[in-house]
Amino acid sequence: MVQRKTKRQHYVQREYIKNFCINNTDSVNAYNICAGNEKKLKPTSLCVIKEMYEISGNLDNRIENHLKEFEDKGIQQIKKIVDFESINGDIFTNEDLKSLYQYVFLQLIRTKSGQLVFQSIKENLDLKFSKPSKHVSNSELYKNSEIINRNIKWIHDNMNEFDDVIDSLWIAFHDSMRFGLYVSEQPLLITSDCPVDTDVIPGIYNPCMCYLKMALTPRILLDIEIVMNDNLKIKFIKTRS
Repeated sequence: MVQRKTKRQHYVQREYIKNFCINNTDSVNAYNICAGNEKKLKPTSLCVIKEMYEISGNLDNRIENHLKEFEDKGIQQIKKIVDFESINGDIFTNEDLKSLYQYVFLQLIRTKSGQLVFQSIKENLDLKFSKPSKHVSNSELYKNSEIINRNIKWIHDNMNEFDDVIDSLWIAFHDSMRFGLYVSEQPLLITSDCPVDTDVIPGIYNPCMCYLKMALTPRILLDIEIVMNDNLKIKFIKTRS
């Protein structure tokens, strides 16, 4: 049977957005910061762009399908956190934490602003464009639209190398990663179309530490901190011949 191609592609995973649905409904309260209004919308209608990860109109879903392999593993770890409200070693193996980290990192670089972060990592932290602020403006995205499109094409054409970058970051940092959870009694947290708050480029904002923070539900915040030191360097590996 021929697999249907996905044209409407989410840059924030629908399964993740469902964690923010209003109680006993299949909708979320979505605030449009540009229009200044709020609507109840289903996750299928949020954070989606037509053929965002396709190249020159060639609808092959190559990137979409590949990212799904990582995200299917990662979302299972999110579900465990939601169920247990814990991230201790009795529940999570080292491989589980790797899947969780990779999931969060992919939710960062799936977005257009995250593509600018990925550009800096891919080029060994040597930024070739003006350094984006923590919250990338629309003007910054527009100014770097060519870089964003070039990155998407690079991922599409170099899937093995893309995996190598993801693996290299885990190998370089996992011993110095600290995984933490903040759990509130009341629903205090929101998410956005760029769900990961980050200072993931070492040395630009804080020379000693970088972090990834992501609200998993209205009550649970995941905090991944990476402690930096002078001897810690990223060495990009090739895991395939």
